[in-house]
Amino acid sequence: MISDATKGFWQEFDASSEVLAKNVIGGMHREAFQHIETLLQKNGFDFCFELTSEGGDAVLALTPEGNVDVAQRIENLVQAKPDIRGWRVYAHRQRKPLSDALAFVRHIYGIDVADASFDLMLTFGLYRITMYCGDLNELTTGEICGLVETLLDHAIGEKLVMSKVEEVSGRASGRGQFSLSELVQRLTVDSTEKKR
Repeated sequence: MISDATKGFWQEFDASSEVLAKNVIGGMHREAFQHIETLLQKNGFDFCFELTSEGGDAVLALTPEGNVDVAQRIENLVQAKPDIRGWRVYAHRQRKPLSDALAFVRHIYGIDVADASFDLMLTFGLYRITMYCGDLNELTTGEICGLVETLLDHAIGEKLVMSKVEEVSGRASGRGQFSLSELVQRLTVDSTEKKR
């Protein structure tokens, strides 16, 4: 059964969807972001989200920020979405090209991690990932974990990260055995093989 809050959100979103899509595609994200944030809050949804465009459509990617309970609430909201022309709506951050993931991290944290390397440790079916990058010494431990999580969410996809990664960390010195592209391939291939 679809809640009144869910119905209300999608009705109001649909009513302004054309203008919102034009804003997102036209690069006026701030106006669209504020409007969607207001709609979510008005209907009792305190979700983080990102706006972008893909294939000529505006994209709303709601994100549980790694929280399984929030992920289920977002899934319920997204599953109730009516067909809204010009919009793609996702319940997690989607995998992006590595150049986009790196640019996103650079924009948020002010650090270029293109030369980072990684180590993986598999424990009971979940990975522990350590990132090595000299510029990490400028960040606190919490910021480092946030940077690694943000990078992985965008490079691999948040849903896969939530299901396969138990812990992340980072170090300013040392060298891991995998580049970012090798890490992405390893995790996505591992995930595909386990689904068979």
